[in-house]
Amino acid sequence: MHPFDRFTPNAKLALQIAEQEAKNMKSSYIGTEHLLLGLLSIPKSLAFSIFTGAGVTQENVRILLKASKSLDIEGKHVKHGLSTFLHTVIEQSVLTAQKFRHSNVGTEHLLHALVSTGRNAATALLEQMQVDPGDLKSHIEEMFGQISQFKQQSHNMEQSLEAFFQGLQGAIVGMQGAGPMGGADPEGLRKKKGDGKSKTPVLDYFTEDLTQRARDGKIEPIIGRDREIERMVHILNRKTKNNPVLIGEPGVGKTAIVEGLAQRIAQGKVSAALAHKRVLVLNMGSLVAGTKYRGEFEQRFDDIIKEAVNAESSIILFIDEMHTVVGAGSAEGSLDAANILKPALSRGSLQVVGATTVDEYRTVEKDRALERRFQSILVEEPSVEDTLSILKGIRKGFEEFHSITITDDALEAAIELSKRYITERFLPDKAIDVLDEAAAGKSMQSEVSPELRKIEEKLEKLIARQQMAV
Repeated sequence: MHPFDRFTPNAKLALQIAEQEAKNMKSSYIGTEHLLLGLLSIPKSLAFSIFTGAGVTQENVRILLKASKSLDIEGKHVKHGLSTFLHTVIEQSVLTAQKFRHSNVGTEHLLHALVSTGRNAATALLEQMQVDPGDLKSHIEEMFGQISQFKQQSHNMEQSLEAFFQGLQGAIVGMQGAGPMGGADPEGLRKKKGDGKSKTPVLDYFTEDLTQRARDGKIEPIIGRDREIERMVHILNRKTKNNPVLIGEPGVGKTAIVEGLAQRIAQGKVSAALAHKRVLVLNMGSLVAGTKYRGEFEQRFDDIIKEAVNAESSIILFIDEMHTVVGAGSAEGSLDAANILKPALSRGSLQVVGATTVDEYRTVEKDRALERRFQSILVEEPSVEDTLSILKGIRKGFEEFHSITITDDALEAAIELSKRYITERFLPDKAIDVLDEAAAGKSMQSEVSPELRKIEEKLEKLIARQQMAV
């Protein structure tokens, strides 16, 4: 197999962006500085997540590149259109993936090689941002697990890599003018200094922090589910079997209850035992995505569980569609998450909140060892009165989004009509959908007059001038 076939889509994209960055800068070569920009251009990548934790931004890299005028680290050593430094980085990324027994070469392998192969343009930029490349290297190795020193690979691998580098040459022949490196801290550089590592990089990548979203005000107020939230808090405060599972039909508000827990933690309205917890949402589908070979999914899931366990009891892992952890609907042997999860639950070193439907919970019940470690909370469909209270609570957000006014009569009509005509779904979800649909239709009918549009444009220009003046 050609080595380039082993590169993940994100890793290939990073290299393609690096080539484009070199063209844009009229550089005579593609160097590690261009790869650094490429890795910082892919938000949904592990390398980007690691850089974010260290405080490295694309904006700061560009500022430093523009300010660099005296030091040319890589321009004098070019092979196949790549600097020999980048040539070494790409080669090492392949060997790194092989050493870790990873099936594919990802952005994390490129980043590890970038900071592991000696001083280059990229590490010089990192050092100017007060980021220690050695810290990044240690962090990535810690994430991959304990590894030994790299071993020399076979001559055949090196020959196949040579063909790969030739294929990367692309259309860079004839590009002029490399931008040199070096210089003092330029004006405008944002001094965002991280500690060099996040303690939970895999969790940061595969999960969403509900507690942080609540602190940022990005979660709607939760109304009418106090009893279920209280019961969940009660279970989480237990010493044993302290893992609640929310069981209810789709659309009754199971996820909203977990969001309510995150809001209480963010507001400090929980016991001391829960005050410093982070509620992280794990999407099982995102874990499966991109796995090609048997064992890759289990390895990802195992890494997540290990990080959560090592986080000193500060993590509450929310697994929506919890029945998927026991392999519902999957091929035999392809999804063995339950066996990875059970030891951590039995030791009490991990807390999990699950959510699933009544029908799908039967799948969980078949695994008695897993089922007995959870305490079930039945989430009933809210009454018409409770649904009305919920709609009143979220009304302001819909009014601001659609720029309309929503009356109480409209809320009541949304509930009544959804209950009468949408029989296969449940409140409050179907009533919210009806309300949103009607509000969208109404907002489409309101047209902005040309006079008002001109006034708005003038106001925007005045605001822009004022900001420029400041």
